[in-house]
Amino acid sequence: MKRLHSLALVLAIVIPAVGQEPRFPPREPGVRKIESDYPVAPGVAKGEFRTGQKADLMLSGFDFNSSGGPLLFNHPAGLASDGKCLLVCDRNNNRVLVWKSAPAKNSEPDFVLGQANFETNDPGNGLHQLNWPSNVSISPDGKVVAVADTQNDRVLVWKTFPKKSGASADWVVDLGKLPFQPDRSETGRKRIHRLGWPWGVWTDGQKLAVVATHGSAVLIWDRIPGENNRPPDRILTPADCGTPRGITSNGTWFALSDHNYGERSRPATMVWKEFPKSSDAKPDFVWHEWVKGSIASDGKLTLAGMRKLYLYDALPAESTANVAVELTPNSYRNGDGPDVVFANERMYACNYNGNNILVWNRRPAKDATQPDFAIGSNTPEKDTLRDNFLMTNPVVATDGKSLFASSDFDRTLYVWKQLPDRSGAKPDFEYQLPEGAWDNALFKNTLVLGGQRSIYIWKELPINGQKPDVELRQRIGSVTFNQITGVALDNQYFYVADREANRVSIWKGIPDGRAEPVQTLEVHRPGRLSSNGEYLAVAPFEGSKIQLYRVADLLKNPKPISIGGPGRMNLPAKCIISEGRMIVADTSNHRVLVWSKLADAISGKAADIILGQKNDSERKAAIGGDRLFMPGSVAFGNGYLWVGEFKFSGRILRFSLSETKR
Repeated sequence: MKRLHSLALVLAIVIPAVGQEPRFPPREPGVRKIESDYPVAPGVAKGEFRTGQKADLMLSGFDFNSSGGPLLFNHPAGLASDGKCLLVCDRNNNRVLVWKSAPAKNSEPDFVLGQANFETNDPGNGLHQLNWPSNVSISPDGKVVAVADTQNDRVLVWKTFPKKSGASADWVVDLGKLPFQPDRSETGRKRIHRLGWPWGVWTDGQKLAVVATHGSAVLIWDRIPGENNRPPDRILTPADCGTPRGITSNGTWFALSDHNYGERSRPATMVWKEFPKSSDAKPDFVWHEWVKGSIASDGKLTLAGMRKLYLYDALPAESTANVAVELTPNSYRNGDGPDVVFANERMYACNYNGNNILVWNRRPAKDATQPDFAIGSNTPEKDTLRDNFLMTNPVVATDGKSLFASSDFDRTLYVWKQLPDRSGAKPDFEYQLPEGAWDNALFKNTLVLGGQRSIYIWKELPINGQKPDVELRQRIGSVTFNQITGVALDNQYFYVADREANRVSIWKGIPDGRAEPVQTLEVHRPGRLSSNGEYLAVAPFEGSKIQLYRVADLLKNPKPISIGGPGRMNLPAKCIISEGRMIVADTSNHRVLVWSKLADAISGKAADIILGQKNDSERKAAIGGDRLFMPGSVAFGNGYLWVGEFKFSGRILRFSLSETKR
């Protein structure tokens, strides 16, 4: 007897409300030399940064406004079909790819929504544009198409099936413009402060349901809106709903997936056996896994989860209903985009972190059935992210001459021996590590990586493919590592942050495995670290404040200076102090804050330069040339600022000082 069951998820997170499944199976540790050729950045850039300036170079991608082509995806996140066509949300490329007839091989789509052609990927907010679409739905008759345009806080609706690239939607549901009263509860159980960030959408051509992840709600229209921004007929707010994601329904049976369900904030899927007819309708049962999929006209249900796909012969009436087939494909690496649909008798499964669509030529009848082919790669197992050096969660470091980028998710370190001066430049070396590094630090000629329960130290910068000189695992002296989230070093001390232990441990110089710390700072869930020798900067793993400690006071009187706070920063993931500037990756405000003078930051003044947004009031994310999407790390040297984006983008951007006046 098989049943849908809960999975033990290993999350790589900065924001508690969102997470990613790690890439698996892990690659073998080792070093790979890459045949790379790129122009080298000229000497020292001089001048100043300016608010809203464009980045001048991008790594971990092809170029600005460049998708890589029609069959190179960047994290496909949602599928839709009327039984004949196939629509794919290519999320990080800001587009929806459309095949008028679902393909029988790895063939190019017929046209694209959100872009004028297959080569571009700039975001936009026109009715013909998209900004990070997370899901798509089509009515069973193949007429109505709806797209969750997540970062634009809206849903676009085409009343008839579009016929060409860049076709404009007919209607828009802008969640920010709905006549919604945030000061009252819609159900009497929970207060909704605002509605936004739609991840999921579903329509059968009659009804429309939209998931508002901000608001923990589902907006339901009994008749699909025939005009812009018509208010919903009701707002469903399940009591234990956290950050809802996607909808699976046939118009009667209704399932809502949630990434942070209940008090423990665990993935789950709530199920109503009848379509919710009131705002306070309670689910009939709950599966403790995030699943999403489709229902065939004969009532067969197919669901995609994080690590498995589940095929039911009938709609389940309880959480313990038997699964007919349970698939665990070798090539299946899902994350924030599980979905599965049927078209032309074939089964198509979204493979978010595998960066392709897995296809079975017929509905599998056995658990061990592997996919027949893939869309977006030559084989189901092909890793197009790695082949094109697209990182997840890059953390950057530089000495002004070379560039390093490590990833906890990929368990990878990329090395550019010299500073590249061209977008899309391949690294010179790729390191595969036993454990991923959440943070890194570079001081003089030493590079340190730290994450999970491991620390790797190169006493000479690894620009020639050399292995680490020191590997420390599980402990240093009496200090046992639980979850390393920060490392730093300067000319006096070596620092390690452990978020689970709520501490920053400090050693005199680079320690061996037996050394005892000279100081321990009690810090609530510390994140990434940095030190310029005068100040130790501690970023929060969760929170809104940077803590600065004077290095000279660490042993006797370590009192932090707090910078930021609610409304000023939102999960700032990295802070560096370099050449008199203080620079902060203000992650969830999608910007980098720059104080030209450290003293201004310490005195409480606002940053005088903002990168990634036009001004201080802008907060929305976008994968664009002058925009940022969750910047998680920063590094500065020789006038070049490198920014690594976290989780939902993965780009590495370069901003250069310029003599141009602000």
